[in-house]
Amino acid sequence: MNILQFEDNTEKYMAIRSALEHIGTFDITWAQSVEEGMRYLDDSDANFDVILTDMQFPIHETGRPDWSAGEMVIREVQRRMLQIPVITISSAWMRIEEAYACIWYMESRNWEEELKQALQKIAKETYQYL
Repeated sequence: MNILQFEDNTEKYMAIRSALEHIGTFDITWAQSVEEGMRYLDDSDANFDVILTDMQFPIHETGRPDWSAGEMVIREVQRRMLQIPVITISSAWMRIEEAYACIWYMESRNWEEELKQALQKIAKETYQYL
């Protein structure tokens, strides 16, 4: 499963990557800004099965974190009519209607199991594996 992950915090990126490695085999592409991630989506060779996005990270590569970044990713996926499920994984507890799943990232919670369940559901719906 190919994953595009939007995350500007290296420690959080590594924690999510570690959780993904325990779940199964994933090819993860890391974007630290909306701008960078959109370039990956523009790549004709890119074939992402899932997008994981934080909610607050830079829009531009040289910018500061912005609370609208995650919603911008979701809107752009919709605008491009991409059939890629978007899972939010954020330390901010929020529900986004357009997201496939919203995971509250907090060390005292079992967010890893929530991520596993969401990915398993996507895999069953789409690829019949995992």
